[in-house]
Amino acid sequence: MVQTYEPWWPLAEQVEKRFLSAELVVDFPDAVVRLDQGYREGVAIGPSVVIEFPNVAATALHEEYVHPWNANDDEPVWPKQAHVAIVQDSVWLQSFSLSQLAMYEAPVHYRIVTEFPIIDIICTGAPLARYQPAPPHQEDSVANSSSKRTR
Repeated sequence: MVQTYEPWWPLAEQVEKRFLSAELVVDFPDAVVRLDQGYREGVAIGPSVVIEFPNVAATALHEEYVHPWNANDDEPVWPKQAHVAIVQDSVWLQSFSLSQLAMYEAPVHYRIVTEFPIIDIICTGAPLARYQPAPPHQEDSVANSSSKRTR
């Protein structure tokens, strides 16, 4: 069976622009993802969207070009304008044994796609979402952290 994607958005208003980045914070058994639209001239383009995932069984975070779906030609096309989708017939979810998921009733695989990164989450509770003011812009924070790691 080939996995498919069902677009899922937890808020009434749809965000048209693709999210530039995401931050994943895991505090088992829960996880929180903050989606940011980016900045223009140091000003946030829009508010962040914070999604709380309860009762998390597993998380995975990939740089967009190394996500396993990029190597699978059978993978269906990601739905346009989808930021978050439920992965139906998930290969990743099926890779767990019944005993590994024994404590998780009816687990669901969510995939979050941004310019960087792609986040996969398996959880059993209904995610909750809210808008939040975007954090202050830290100019060149990515470039500075990259250069520090290579020294």
